[in-house]
Amino acid sequence: MQLFSANLLALAVSLASASVQLAIYLATDSMTSYASSITTVWKWAYDPVVAPVSVSGTSTAVVNGMYNGGHATRTSVIPKNNPNLLVVLHGSNANLDMPSQDVKTARAAVKVFNMTAVPSSGYNYVSQGWNAGYGLRNEVSLTFYGNNMAYKTVQTTCPRVVNGQSTDIHIDNPAEELNYFGNISAPDTKWYGYPVCFTLVQAPNAAFNDDTCKAQSSPPRLSYQAHSAPLDAEFMPGSNKLFVTFHGSWDRKPPMGYKLVWIPFCIIAAGPYEPVAPASSNTGHTDILKNPNQTNCAAGCFRTVGTAV
Repeated sequence: MQLFSANLLALAVSLASASVQLAIYLATDSMTSYASSITTVWKWAYDPVVAPVSVSGTSTAVVNGMYNGGHATRTSVIPKNNPNLLVVLHGSNANLDMPSQDVKTARAAVKVFNMTAVPSSGYNYVSQGWNAGYGLRNEVSLTFYGNNMAYKTVQTTCPRVVNGQSTDIHIDNPAEELNYFGNISAPDTKWYGYPVCFTLVQAPNAAFNDDTCKAQSSPPRLSYQAHSAPLDAEFMPGSNKLFVTFHGSWDRKPPMGYKLVWIPFCIIAAGPYEPVAPASSNTGHTDILKNPNQTNCAAGCFRTVGTAV
């Protein structure tokens, strides 16, 4: 959720009062605000000077038909170099949403919609727009670097089942992810592994194993400690720093996360901006804010959620 004035805060309060699972975004023209529920994205005309907008004001549904359940956040983002595009993130319907392996389900996916040609009834999320990637269990944040290439954080989960025998590996597996999307202005159906492949395959067998996952799925550009629960990511304009909030674990002992970190980026010879740390690293970040005694978490710790620049 990004709030930029008392008027948008009034809209947030109105939506919360209406029991809407909300994510709010102010368009790059500063004249349009977007808000999403679990099933729908609306837009409002926005003026920072006149009376506050509200949930009962004139709104237009621009995207609808999203799955009414599962991971409920439907984050919406507009890339600065493509202000006519709306990017909408849609999580899975459960920890292991097996049907989402089919891109046509449009869950555990990121889709893009052209706001200059919105149908009168709004876009249908499942059948319209185009994919920027799928196979992403619970993607909550998406941000754009100075070259307007997209990066996003993803929360993952899975047990390990080998030859029918389930092994609890959840303390340190699978890793949370930072994924590189690149340019989202054109369709891209890269599969990022969920619900079968994480940092390892969920249920290896003779036909599909860890090596198969490496060959078929797009790997994360950087990995975080399991259960860190990254919720938001923002680049500092004009710098090489990506700030990420780790909300923290709820089922790991000892607890993990509960901090704000920054990830150093650099320009590589091929052109894109990339993290300095290699993809194999799980320590490619520096702590900015953290709890002095993490053993007290979650009850006795602050839990970072969102950032704004």
